Amino acid sequence: MTTNSTNPASAEELLDTIAPLGDDELAELDELAELGDDVEDDADELEDQVEDEDVDEYDEDDDDEDGDIELIVLDMAGTIVTVDGVEIPGAVAVIEELREAGASVALITDLPPVERDAELDALCWHGLADIVLSAGEAGRARPYPDLPLTALLRTGASAVDAMVVVGDTVTDIETGVNSGAGFVVGVLTGEHDREALEGAGADAVIQSIADLPALLGLRGE
Repeated sequence: MTTNSTNPASAEELLDTIAPLGDDELAELDELAELGDDVEDDADELEDQVEDEDVDEYDEDDDDEDGDIELIVLDMAGTIVTVDGVEIPGAVAVIEELREAGASVALITDLPPVERDAELDALCWHGLADIVLSAGEAGRARPYPDLPLTALLRTGASAVDAMVVVGDTVTDIETGVNSGAGFVVGVLTGEHDREALEGAGADAVIQSIADLPALLGLRGE
């Protein structure tokens, strides 16, 4: 006849029906029962500890995913200036705010350097951003990722995940997506509407560049 070793109390009852137990046997059974309780308690404690460690690790991973924004790449025409070369309201203040928050800011354009510099002169924007790039200075034109990636290399950002690309056209959004940017933002001050920008892969769409700091969590709503 077999007994259930995981239940000492049942074993004691069964043995009592066969023969009376002496004091030594009863003491031994009590010891086994206490040992079983201790093992069960230890197992429960270990399980709780593992669960706690899993929660802590998950929280730490979440924190790691909230990486710092190191570089913000802004298309010029339609995003921070109009097609006539006039500042879109709030653009200068936003660029200054982004840099004060610790991010580098790159302005990108398809204009040749001479025309680009003439526009910057007219706006008095020289020195406003960390870097200004024309397509010819980076390699291939958009939607190839050369402009954002060149900006990343020249500003010393650590990874594409730390880069935000902002633009008003489908081509701008495709460029950001192709570069592997951690966040791609469309603005509605240029050629294309929300549906087109989201269809191209924008992670978010805002009304204008003035809404960017709040979107990136750099300012209270």
